[in-house]
Amino acid sequence: MPGFLLAVWLEGHGWQSWQRGLAGIRVDFGIHNAQHVAMLFGAAALGLVSFTSRMWSAGRLALGRRLAWCAMLFVCLVGLVVTQTRGVWLATIAASLVMLGGWAWRAWQSKQSSKASLHWSWAAVIGVLLAIVVLTSTFHGTIERRLLAEQQVITSVIEGDWSGVPYSSVGVRIHSWRAATEWIAERPFVGWGGEGRSLVMEQTAWLPDTIRQRFGHLHNTFLEVLVGYGLLGASVVALLATWVARGTWLAWRGGVMPGDMALFGFGFFVFFMIANLFESYLAFWSGGYVFTLVMGGLVTHIWRWQRSTGSPVLGLRKAVR
Repeated sequence: MPGFLLAVWLEGHGWQSWQRGLAGIRVDFGIHNAQHVAMLFGAAALGLVSFTSRMWSAGRLALGRRLAWCAMLFVCLVGLVVTQTRGVWLATIAASLVMLGGWAWRAWQSKQSSKASLHWSWAAVIGVLLAIVVLTSTFHGTIERRLLAEQQVITSVIEGDWSGVPYSSVGVRIHSWRAATEWIAERPFVGWGGEGRSLVMEQTAWLPDTIRQRFGHLHNTFLEVLVGYGLLGASVVALLATWVARGTWLAWRGGVMPGDMALFGFGFFVFFMIANLFESYLAFWSGGYVFTLVMGGLVTHIWRWQRSTGSPVLGLRKAVR
């Protein structure tokens, strides 16, 4: 995380990018494009919120840790706004609500949390909410303009007028998803192979040449899995997701995985699921990088739980001889 937050100041013209972003211009800080930077900001913000209790705990360098937490979270929240990626905004809000609900439930259930710890946690939650309100008020024009920019697309889709859907940011996604469904319908069980997404964009005749030459992905990870590997491949992915989710729950209940890590794991799951509905993050280094980091931490604790209990995450417990 510190490396990423440092990169957005040193790469992509650094402070000039921040100035342009604060002026209402969409920026990407020279890291692939704005959508991918927004996803990184969102994941970092969720991580900071999840591990609030560690950063705000008493002890050595407590003041420094708290100031660093505030600075990093502020940068992430501002970065989310200036990268102007609606799918990541939605994913971050949904994941935050899930994490807030999980945290409230955990705080209510826990009998070991000290009053001081709960007070600091509540202070952090209130601080985050205040920061969001301030940012929303400050960037009201930018947020409103971005949210209302695709009204024509939404209207045309609701009316079923596909020819009236322009090839704008959302329009390209709608058209590519529509093309993907046609290819999925032809091979629903096994798909078209690893290059399926490229075939859709390159060989769908009714897509304009400019779109076929410009894009090679479908802006939706789940559709790409279905196009490439069909329902069989999607079933494998769903089974893996179920294994990680259940394993995270069991490892936390078994005392092997810290509660804040489990909370972040579930929040990230919601965040990444929603974000990948609007962009093929797993097909690029940014999504693969974040996914590997998070899954690596979760799976390590799941394996520890399996080793300590001798139980599988899915399936029946081994019989004791």
